[in-house]
Amino acid sequence: MDNFDIVAKLHELMCSEAGCKDLRVSMTAKLAIYEIEKLRKERDEARREICHVFETGLFRDERMSRTAKSIATERGWDCFKEYGK
Repeated sequence: MDNFDIVAKLHELMCSEAGCKDLRVSMTAKLAIYEIEKLRKERDEARREICHVFETGLFRDERMSRTAKSIATERGWDCFKEYGK
């Protein structure tokens, strides 16, 4: 998202007056952060798998003579980095 990190906003909410006063708000934010990070990790792994398929040539399509890296770049993916780094 354009310069908007939902996880950072949720961290702010947890540390805000509302988060400090209401444990439910804080815990909901914490659970949302956990779920978002888990889904991002799964998404990144799926992207790496797709890049691997293109890279190894297991996927053949005469219309596509592009490399895995060019496909990833075109889609804004960084398939070749480890999660969290």
